[in-house]
Amino acid sequence: MKRFILFFALLFSTQFLAQSVFFESFSYDAGTLLTGTPGYTVSSGTSNVLTVGASGLTFPNYPGVAGNALPMVSTGEDVYKAYTPVSSGSVYLSFLLNVSAAQTGDYFIALSQSTSQTNYYARLHIKASGAGYVMGISKNNEVSGGALYGTSELVFNQTYPIVVKYTFNTVDATDDAISVYVIKDATWPEVEPATPEVGPYTYAAKADAADLGYITYRQGGSSSGPTLTIDEIRIRTNWLENGLAGTFYIGAPGTKPGGGDPNFATLKAAVDSLNKSKLIGNCTFYITSDITETSYSNITVNTNGNTLTFKPAPGVAPTISLAGCVSTSGSYQYSGIGVNAVSRLVIDGSNTEGGTTKDLTLKMTDGTNGRIIITLYGNCDNVTIKNSNLIWQAPMSSANTSSGIYANGQSSGAVDNLLIENNSIGDTTNIPYYCVRITGGSTGPVFCTNVSVKNNIVNAQMRAIYFYYVGSGTTTSEIHGNTIANVSKTISGYVVWGILLNTYGGIINICDNYLNKMRDYTTDAQGFYAIGTLGGQSGVNLNIYNNFLGGDFQHLGTGTPTNVDIISFQDAAKNASIKIYYNTIVFNAMTKTPTGRMTCLSFNPDTTTTFDIKNNIFVNLKDAAVARAIHFGGTKTTFTADNNDYYVAGPTATIGYYNLLTQTTLADWQLASGQDANSISVDPGLVSATDFHLASNTSPVIGKGVAIDFISKDIDGQDRDNPSEIGADELPGVVPVELVAFNAKFAENAVTLNWKTATETNNKGFQVERKVNNSWESIGYVNGNGSTSEVTSYTFIDSKLPFVATVSYRLKQIDLDGTYSYSQVVEVSLQQPTKYELSQNYPNPFNPSTKISYTIPVDSRVTLQIFSVTGELVRDLVNTNQSAGSYVVDFDASDLANGTYIYRITAGTFVQARKMLLIK
Repeated sequence: MKRFILFFALLFSTQFLAQSVFFESFSYDAGTLLTGTPGYTVSSGTSNVLTVGASGLTFPNYPGVAGNALPMVSTGEDVYKAYTPVSSGSVYLSFLLNVSAAQTGDYFIALSQSTSQTNYYARLHIKASGAGYVMGISKNNEVSGGALYGTSELVFNQTYPIVVKYTFNTVDATDDAISVYVIKDATWPEVEPATPEVGPYTYAAKADAADLGYITYRQGGSSSGPTLTIDEIRIRTNWLENGLAGTFYIGAPGTKPGGGDPNFATLKAAVDSLNKSKLIGNCTFYITSDITETSYSNITVNTNGNTLTFKPAPGVAPTISLAGCVSTSGSYQYSGIGVNAVSRLVIDGSNTEGGTTKDLTLKMTDGTNGRIIITLYGNCDNVTIKNSNLIWQAPMSSANTSSGIYANGQSSGAVDNLLIENNSIGDTTNIPYYCVRITGGSTGPVFCTNVSVKNNIVNAQMRAIYFYYVGSGTTTSEIHGNTIANVSKTISGYVVWGILLNTYGGIINICDNYLNKMRDYTTDAQGFYAIGTLGGQSGVNLNIYNNFLGGDFQHLGTGTPTNVDIISFQDAAKNASIKIYYNTIVFNAMTKTPTGRMTCLSFNPDTTTTFDIKNNIFVNLKDAAVARAIHFGGTKTTFTADNNDYYVAGPTATIGYYNLLTQTTLADWQLASGQDANSISVDPGLVSATDFHLASNTSPVIGKGVAIDFISKDIDGQDRDNPSEIGADELPGVVPVELVAFNAKFAENAVTLNWKTATETNNKGFQVERKVNNSWESIGYVNGNGSTSEVTSYTFIDSKLPFVATVSYRLKQIDLDGTYSYSQVVEVSLQQPTKYELSQNYPNPFNPSTKISYTIPVDSRVTLQIFSVTGELVRDLVNTNQSAGSYVVDFDASDLANGTYIYRITAGTFVQARKMLLIK
């Protein structure tokens, strides 16, 4: 009985299955001695040294490489090579054969067992027959005439696929069988033919092989041997299907993990082999060393529902230098790596499984035609490119199309389910025009869908991330968590965007991105924009949230820009939903002043669109008349906005632009637009000019936001409080107290502070602080109520007043765990009023509450009442005797409808009324 060995082989073949144990495509330079390649040893002979020829063999549907082949003559050098032994089942030796001459008959290739290379058990013979030749088989030249020959005459100078099958039988020790198949059909068959050309053949006089572990190429008979070319040799344990799967290696000789040579020396050699076939299982190529490519690679393989992966071998950080790019149109035009309508492709630059390290570098070294590192051409679905460095050694200085990753959609299709994650694209020295360039097709049109560009670090000249014909229907695409480190324009004639959406649709989320630095070094007068939109499609849903934008914009060339916006809507999509939430946007004091405008947000939506702006910080530090926090280009409100912080630092800068008029202050903007009733205009207190985190929990934007149902995290992934902060950064921890009123009044030589809380959570208490001469001091403490959902009122009396005209107060609310936050500041005059006065409420317009201030110079009976515009009494706010002094009253209109209301004071014989506007 024979030995049975459980055999798992992971050596390469174009089949690439575990059943593959040997592969040879002679992918060496023409003229290479076979014994100069890895693993080959001379068996006998010194003449006619086996040398790789200049032209490979091919056959329809037979998997192979468009490389070279091995010519053999009738006599000369014989060589052999070992492979992992096989001792059970069947061994299939497959190859392509082209015979130019035959003689009386001899063998030219043989298999032998691993313990003795010269002890042959399967020899393949050729002899002349008629105008052609026939094939034969033997174990050891035991048959009369040397071999058992077939009767089908084969044609000289024609390529045939040949298969020698050796079957380990188990009935007795001499029953192993050999068969020969000659494929005469038009294409390679996917399954083993029912009838062989020769065999099955057994030889009882010779014991069966214990295993098979050597292959020998023989030029052994000067008067008997054939002249031929052999190529694409495969040894497997099953029939060679036209497909690939398994694990393989690309790299320099000797770098295969565990020892030995990789299957391919270059990426192109591997890709050319892939393209000859299809995947019949998942297939991974490990890169084992630095590689210098001399020609582009163009992946066209049919993955057949399987996944094709390229990644570094464990512990290796390889650089693939890309060159040999061409200007010829097609999927590989100007590209180092082309991908033509291939799906389920993964380029993973991490050298660990599931890792996030960026160990693979793809470097473009072609300074003539090398513009694009990776092109995804046409219908490429379910593609992932991650954890890689994409850089240029010599970028195309005259081409404005240089790109890191270019999805080039066609009328036949475009990418779907594309993930570009955790890559570094471009550097500060050689900067591409585009880092990520995703385009569909205008014919049709064809839209790219489900595109995710996330957590990349990019440097660009013209458009760092560009979506063109991206998104449709209910599909969702995103630009998420990217650091756009630098956008620097050095060539004139182009408008610059950090992120540009052009002809976009579906659902698109732009969130958690960092973009600080933009530069223009040219003579251009064109503008530049951090985020821009053009051609939004009807029904698009665009959400821009949790971004840090701005801080370091400069035009350093000789030109002067027209407009510079941080977010610039240069379209007006119909029936759209646009949401601008939780962004921190800072326009620095740019040296040059644009001729048109410089704004944090510029927009003019269509009347059919919902355009909502909430919880944003808009800061403009430029002192110029064209500097604004917000710019609305329309004449009629087509948007909603609230709970924002609009802050400008320069005395000539303005909060906004509305109805073709400058709105100098927040109050002006509120009155003109009817929006932002709960917005503020204060310095938010950021860490630095380019770090937009809140510097401390004393920031006035803390707790001034409103909850957004689909945004539960901030830019750093921290939980949002409720109420939340304004801006992209949230300080961790729950806001313990919802303060709904805080007033101060001066009377009888004391200031009385009154405040109310709607709810309290773990509230230890309130430290009362007073500011005099720009210095805050603690003057008292009031205990809180822990946790309660009941409205609670508090009072504190400051009777030790300083000798100043005005004094300010704030509350430091302290939680049980020691965290704290500050209330808004209230200011009160310590001078006795000299006249009756009713001030304009603030804010106005308002939603839902506002403050009403008034002064009385003498003790009086005071009533303060709210009326509708029709004269109906709505609310009595005050109806009591009051001492001379200044008063502030909170008015909560939560239960009232939108509209104009009248508030009126009566104090003695003094009567005064004013209007206020409630907008919900």
